Amino acid sequence: MMNVRSAAWYCVSTARRQELVAFTHLSQVRGVDVFLPRLRSRRPLGVRTVRLGVEPLFPQHLFARFALEAGLERVGRVEGVKAVVRFGDQWPTIPDALMQELILEFGPSQIMDRPIPRLEPGANPDTWAGPLKGFRAVTHYDIPAAQRVQILLEILRRDAIRPVLRPPSTPAPRPWGDVRSGIPRSAP
Repeated sequence: MMNVRSAAWYCVSTARRQELVAFTHLSQVRGVDVFLPRLRSRRPLGVRTVRLGVEPLFPQHLFARFALEAGLERVGRVEGVKAVVRFGDQWPTIPDALMQELILEFGPSQIMDRPIPRLEPGANPDTWAGPLKGFRAVTHYDIPAAQRVQILLEILRRDAIRPVLRPPSTPAPRPWGDVRSGIPRSAP
């Protein structure tokens, strides 16, 4: 197990439909804890036909806990992983308390039956308990997967989540421009 003080939860972007591949390979990386929340749903295909399926809660994204400086490169090289989500030179962390609640909600299988609960359009679920406690929303419809990802990324941008500055091993941008990219030198 890793040093708890240096490890934090990060959002990891995966290749399209490669969440399970990335999850499997990241689970084998020493010093990395992985969480892939998924939803089990029933979708009507016809009058009497129902399709059972499992889909990621946030398509092309999963969560990994590791020490940024030591694990950023290792996590980024894993099959199925595109990158650790960042905004500029900051990698937002997800609070341990939030992740622990999500992990408890989804259980050891990391799969939750959907819908729980199904909200009617116009419902105002501002009294939720659990990981979304304190957030206020108005439900217009069942949220499609792509919009769930947008919500995740917006939450990561919020001030409530502590940003982590660029690790020391990552070079800082040069104020004089980048000769390799053809960006001209800027005047001081």
